[in-house]
Parts: sequence; C-alpha cells; structure tokens
Amino acid sequence: MKAYSEPETEPPKEEVIENFTTELLNPKAGTYGETEGTWIFTKAGTKKNPFRAKIVDDKFLAKFGRGSVRFYHDDVLKVKLRSEQRLKNDKAVLRMKS
Repeated sequence: MKAYSEPETEPPKEEVIENFTTELLNPKAGTYGETEGTWIFTKAGTKKNPFRAKIVDDKFLAKFGRGSVRFYHDDVLKVKLRSEQRLKNDKAVLRMKS
C-alpha cells in the first residue's frame, strides 16, 4: 500500500560542466612505460595541488610506448586540457584529460 500512496521518486539529477584550456604542466609521476592509466601533473611553476589526468593523444602515446618520448620531472608540457566536473546527489567528481 505504501508504494501506491507515495509519489515516485525522481532519478538523481546530474550536472556536468566541461572546460577546455591550454595549460603548461610538469609531470610528477607516470605510468612507468605503460600507455594506459593516468599520470600525475602539477601546473608549471607550482608544486602544490597535483592532479591525475589521462592522456588521450594516440600519436603521443605511441611514441611513449616505443620509448622515444619519456617524462622527466623538469619537463614542461603544453597541453590542451579537458576537465569535467560532475555533480550528482550533492557530490562532485573532477576528471581531467589531456
């Protein structure tokens, strides 16, 4: 009886915000030769607030996989960074891809 007397619950609302920027980043930690997974970066000129990002550039990943490109902690990378924030059930999630 209770199910018929109460209104149906609405599905949780989700809000998605995408941003595209060009950033200068320093690699902090990588995937150790693997092309899958995420890397840890900091914005160039800072050591604070490291973040994880996935690289989706197939040409770059092919070079990285062959070993012709390697990250060093002093490298400065100019990247097109896509960040995505999702708000669902009052909880926020941030994802970044370059």
